[in-house]
Amino acid sequence: MDNNRIHQITSELKNLRNLISLNLSHNRLIEIPLQILDLQQLENLNLEANIRHSVESDFGKLLTYRERIEFALKQAEIAKKEAEYANQFNGQFLSQMSYELLAPMNGVIGFLNLISKETLTLKQKEYLQRAKNSGQHLMNLIDEILQFSEQEKGKVIGQKVVFDLIDTCHQIIEMVIPLSQQKNLDLHFDHSQPILTK
Repeated sequence: MDNNRIHQITSELKNLRNLISLNLSHNRLIEIPLQILDLQQLENLNLEANIRHSVESDFGKLLTYRERIEFALKQAEIAKKEAEYANQFNGQFLSQMSYELLAPMNGVIGFLNLISKETLTLKQKEYLQRAKNSGQHLMNLIDEILQFSEQEKGKVIGQKVVFDLIDTCHQIIEMVIPLSQQKNLDLHFDHSQPILTK
């Protein structure tokens, strides 16, 4: 064998070694005959490929989870804004309706007070008192709704009211007696036991 041929074979072996090193550094086995790689090189190449695939797969999962979380957060923010808008609308509606009910209710109570100045039978006075009590109860409810709508706006209005529990119970009974009579129900309030007031 002449020197040129030896030099050519040596050069080809160097090129093949460089090709193997290059392909191993990129985790590729393209055009590398498996016979020229030893078992350790194959195991290292396979292990690195598996690790890279596992990392890429886990990274893809993390991106998917992140996208889902961001979507859920956006949906939660939208739902929160919708709930705030609905609460604001409800508060405005309650406030507006309360004011709308207040004027006619004041008129009803005013007329009931005018009627009470007329000469009435005992039964008419009893009915009139029930109507006045019901009207006053309705006025109190309207007032509470107005206070509630103020609380919704952040204006907390608290008040301490002293009241007679027995008298309040009697007023409630008086309001529901007509309904109980229509349904043939006996309605009684027994307060023979003392009621603690403090």
